[in-house]
Amino acid sequence: MRELKSIDLNMLPALEALLDERHVTRAGERVRLTQSAMSGVLRRLRTYFDDELLVRSGNDLVLTPLAESLIPLVRDARRATDRLFSAAAIFDPAASARLFTLSASDYVQATLAPALARTLAQIESGVRVDFVPHPMDLLREPQSVLLKYDLVVLPPNYLPAYERTSEVLFEDDFVCIIAADHPAVAGRLPTLAELADIPLVTASFGLNQQHLVPLGGLMIARSDVELTRPTMEVSSYLSIPSIVREGQHWALIPRRLAELECPPDRFAVFEPPFPADSFTDSMFWHVSRTHDPALTWLRETIRSVLSAADSE
Repeated sequence: MRELKSIDLNMLPALEALLDERHVTRAGERVRLTQSAMSGVLRRLRTYFDDELLVRSGNDLVLTPLAESLIPLVRDARRATDRLFSAAAIFDPAASARLFTLSASDYVQATLAPALARTLAQIESGVRVDFVPHPMDLLREPQSVLLKYDLVVLPPNYLPAYERTSEVLFEDDFVCIIAADHPAVAGRLPTLAELADIPLVTASFGLNQQHLVPLGGLMIARSDVELTRPTMEVSSYLSIPSIVREGQHWALIPRRLAELECPPDRFAVFEPPFPADSFTDSMFWHVSRTHDPALTWLRETIRSVLSAADSE
């Protein structure tokens, strides 16, 4: 039996990254090690376990049977060590320079970032929060993405298997917007048939084309009316009001975004004349960070700033 003193616990995150990524360079990036340093860690792990752990198969690396059996054990060990070393930890945002990275749509960033920035300024915190767009592999490799970012914000139906490590942020629904001086708004709101004859601009969520409908971008497809005019698709919700303001298009966007970006003197904002679902945005985190005091503080702070914004 190997002695505990011969084990370097600093290799545990690296081992977890190697088992998850099955790629030396990506694993190194995840734990902030160079490729050469991660290769050195892999050599030490191979010596320790007397097993190759990762073996070449064509252009890819695959796990050995022993490495496969280590996956649940390593995750349990990582959670245990996280609980051990954070049990008595207290996070002081005023004394911290921690960098948090949040993955979210531009709509969520516009909704959350200003209020969060005000709060961080008020407490004179050295904490830094970086917002980044959703990576394209989020739905394909959610475990890796959740490890890479502190929080991932998106509707919960995209990651149903990770509901246990998530929390609802807010609910929203969709409204229609069109330029206030559009001919279809002359003293009244446009009908569904009229909207079907006006160019429509939609936003892709950035994950997969098939996910547009649940977000409301193509809810009109549920009606019997066909779109007879050309449409436009953009990759940013925030760009839609600027396009609509030009006077040619209409759009279906989240109500919170309309309240932020669509002043009544420039836009007509109205309820959709067709079925349009509401939706929920939740924040997700990796299970290994559930007891991280710093991340707990950030989640509580986000809840607080959104609650204050909703009460204004």
